[in-house]
This record gives sequence, C-alpha cells and structure tokens, in this order.
Amino acid sequence: VTKPNLTVTSDGQTKIYGDVFPNANFTGSIVGLKAGDVITATYSSAGEPANANVGSYPIPIALNDPGGRLANYTLIQNVGNLTVVRRDLTVVADDLSKVYGAPITLTGTVTGVQPGDNITFTYSSPGTPLTASVGTYSIAITMSDPGNRIGNYNYTATPGTLTVTPRTLVVTPDDKSKQYGTWFLAFTGTITGIQN
Repeated sequence: VTKPNLTVTSDGQTKIYGDVFPNANFTGSIVGLKAGDVITATYSSAGEPANANVGSYPIPIALNDPGGRLANYTLIQNVGNLTVVRRDLTVVADDLSKVYGAPITLTGTVTGVQPGDNITFTYSSPGTPLTASVGTYSIAITMSDPGNRIGNYNYTATPGTLTVTPRTLVVTPDDKSKQYGTWFLAFTGTITGIQN
C-alpha cells in the first residue's frame, strides 16, 4: 500500500495596512483526500493584526486530523502569503485669510493615520506674523513621525495659501471753530485701525 499525495494550499490574500484580517477570511484547499478521512485545515498569519507593517507574511497551514489518517498520505503544502499594502494618508493645509495685523492659527485636514501611529503634522507660513504685509503666502506642512511609521502609507501633502488682506484705517479730523481774524493751528483728529 503506497501513500497518495495530499496537497494542502493556503490561498494568497491582500489587506490594507491598518485593517484587521480575520482568520475566518483565510481560504485554502485540500486535494487528494480519500473518502471517509476527516482532515481539515485552518490558516493564520502574522500579518493579521492592524499594526502589521507593510510586507509579505506567510500563511502557514494547521491540519486537524482527529482520526489519525494523515500518516497514510504524502503531504504537500503550498503556503500562500498575506500581503499588507500601504494605506493612503493625505494632508491638506487649509486655505486661510487674515486681516493685516491680526493673529491666526493655521489648520489642515489629515486623513488616513491609524490609531497607535504617532504621526502628527504642523503648519507654518511666513504670513503668520502680525507684521506680515498684505499679499499671499504659502502654508507649508511639516510631519513628525517619531515611530518611523510613514513607510506604511502612501503619503500625499497639499500645501495651502494664506492671504493677508488690508486692514481698514480710518482718519477723522475733528470739527473746529475760530474767531475771524485769528490764526488757528491746533488741528486734531483720530486715527483708528493703525497697528503697533
């Protein structure tokens, strides 16, 4: 009595970084099993957790043989891989405007950073000082990634524009009166809106 081949295959799978790949989603096949023999396969992979880095992880096969029939076969295992691909991460600096002489807080929108990844973004522009002249200024984006996690993302950053608009400056001379035939030199008025 010779042993027939029993070929067990774990199918290759793909997931996006940050997603969990449940065991129930693994698939595979058993070819060559004889009638009456109860041998089943389960699959797992180190790439299942959400925080598994981008890369390729084997999907090993665990066989369940309650009847002890596996010894009657020549086992062939074809191990597939779970491929973790990059997640899209986008950062868009908001287009903003401010009046000359006014303070402003720069903001933006971040999409795609996964829980546990300490990736943060800050925004800066030469137009933020109170003394920045009227005009348009770019808003730059700076990334902080102390855990070195950015390799798991397709990173796209879109700078914004900060527009500094003129401030209203109102100069009002005061109404005055003088007596005919006299010099009047004490003109006064108010200026509203001038900046320090």
